[in-house]
Amino acid sequence: MSYAEYLKQTKSVERDYIIEYEGTQISLKKSPHNKLQIEILQKLIPLVSKGKPELLYIGDASDRDLRQKNERMEELGIKVMSQSGNMPDIIFYDQQEKRVIFIEVYHSTDPFTLNRVNALKSLCHCEAGTEAAFITAFDTTAKMLKHYKEVAWYTEIWSSDELTHLLHKNGDKFVGRPL
Repeated sequence: MSYAEYLKQTKSVERDYIIEYEGTQISLKKSPHNKLQIEILQKLIPLVSKGKPELLYIGDASDRDLRQKNERMEELGIKVMSQSGNMPDIIFYDQQEKRVIFIEVYHSTDPFTLNRVNALKSLCHCEAGTEAAFITAFDTTAKMLKHYKEVAWYTEIWSSDELTHLLHKNGDKFVGRPL
């Protein structure tokens, strides 16, 4: 093999993460942020949803509008557009639970703070009875603990190094309910 052939061969090495969701291939540039997004699609979503929720939005670190179903979000009353500085990294709609799931992949931006949650809520005008879940995803528990106080109450926290558990910052939902 000539040196030129060798160089050509190494250039053909796969450089992206590729995952299939809802029968569509999604290609994300290799980065720690996008690796965590893949883990969310593969590990977190089955944990928080009985079915396979509809993926309304996912952004790549280099392409914020990688996959965005604007018409479907409009149908649902979700006015969250990428122009909003509060745009989360991933948005799902779980029709079975009638729930919009907003996920912030904590890597370089802030987790779901109270201000971000309120800003997103103000942009959502879904039909009555629709729930919202706000999940901040971390790659390690150590990183989560470092930023724990920044995460808004009444949201959820997930860490990819503890795949099967969520931390709920809304204890009254699980403790002290009326009989």
